[in-house]
Order: sequence, then structure tokens, then C-alpha cells
Amino acid sequence: VNASSSTVVAGDKVAADELLATLTAEGVECRKIVAENASHCAQVEAILPELAEHWQSLRPRPARLPFYSTVTGTTLAGGELDAAYWCRNLRQTVRLDLALERLGHDGYGVFVELSAHPVLVQALTESSAERGGLVVGSLRRGAGGLEQIHRMLGVLHAHGHKVQWEQVLASYGRGLVDLPVCAFQRERYWLPGARPA
Repeated sequence: VNASSSTVVAGDKVAADELLATLTAEGVECRKIVAENASHCAQVEAILPELAEHWQSLRPRPARLPFYSTVTGTTLAGGELDAAYWCRNLRQTVRLDLALERLGHDGYGVFVELSAHPVLVQALTESSAERGGLVVGSLRRGAGGLEQIHRMLGVLHAHGHKVQWEQVLASYGRGLVDLPVCAFQRERYWLPGARPA
């Protein structure tokens, strides 16, 4: 459950196709998401014991930043993120809506979706719109790389959020350039050039 008007259904392919046809006939906006696995449903139960054994070596530590769980819809201290938690995460319904509600309650309103394609931007925007939140995606299919990341940072900057441009530009060997803070008022800011012949 991503938001009040956005959810994803996973399960048997035939049943999912029937649901898609029914919802489409009823005028509900929906589409099929192509995925190799149907997570967050009974289809993953067969692999959970093997994953739990494989993940037994996880040694979770306390989180240094708040960790909002889409399994519980609450904040976690970090030590709970063991094999059992991640197996529950893979099997249970994703409750992004509850985590977003908690984030909003705690005063968070700027979201950057870090993924190969911003599939959750709509849900994030819907849930944070009432509070005047800002949501940006990172990469996009066919438009990845640093150019897209820089564009996203520019959007954050344009909305008044601090971006550490010195760090962003450091790899280019460039720094920030001071510009006048007001309109050009009787001062020249043009580089002197040779007079035209």
C-alpha cells in the first residue's frame, strides 16, 4: 500500500490478469508491472527458510539515522533488522503509506527517491502534498547518470534546500563563483575585451 490511491498487487499470474481486466473494465487506472518474482505474497514463502538461514550472519546495529519501516509503519532502532525482519519484509504487505504518515508526523517533507526509475514519486507526492512536501526522483530509464542526479540536486536547490555544491563540483576541479546579489547597478560585470575594429 503506497498511498490511499496507490497500491500494488502481487500473486498468481492468472488471478492478477483477471483482477487487471476487472479493474480496467471498471475504469480504474491500473497497469501490469513486469517483475521476475512476486514478492510480498505467498509465492515467496517457499524460499524464506533458505533466505533466513543465509541471512543468519546479519548483525544489525543501532541506526544512526531514523529508520522508518515499511513492514511495521514505525521507526525502528536498527537492532531489529535481523534475518527474521528481512524475511517478514519480503513476505508481508509493504506499508509505505504508514511509514510516510509517520514521517510526516515527525516533520519530514522532502523526499528523494533513489532508484533506477522513480516509481514511488506519485505516492510520495500524494502523501506529502497536504503538508507542502517536495518529492524528486533520481534516475530515470534511459536518462541515468550524474546529469540526472545533478538535475535533481538543482530542483532541491531551487526549492531552497541546502545542497553542498562544493562537494558536487569537487570532482570536476571547479568551485563556486560569486555573483552579484542584486541587479547590475552602475557597475560593470563584463570582462573587458578588445574594441571591435
